[in-house]
Amino acid sequence: MLNAEPFRTAAATELDKLASPSPLSPREREVVALVAEGLSNAAIAEQFTLSERTIESHVSSILRKLDLTSRVGIATWHTRG
Repeated sequence: MLNAEPFRTAAATELDKLASPSPLSPREREVVALVAEGLSNAAIAEQFTLSERTIESHVSSILRKLDLTSRVGIATWHTRG
């Protein structure tokens, strides 16, 4: 018989992540929303009157904090949140 405990534990961990407060700063949450809309770093930078490098730093921080590997992951996280 299949032991379902590892699956329950993994599911509980994912639910805990969703239930916990966002690890992101208010600015990072704004960047997440714009990444989810498909905007490029340059377009986001223009909207906030920031440098593209600053937005790259925000995106890198978001990826690290959320343990994601791509902008698609950020968009998915945003739509599920």
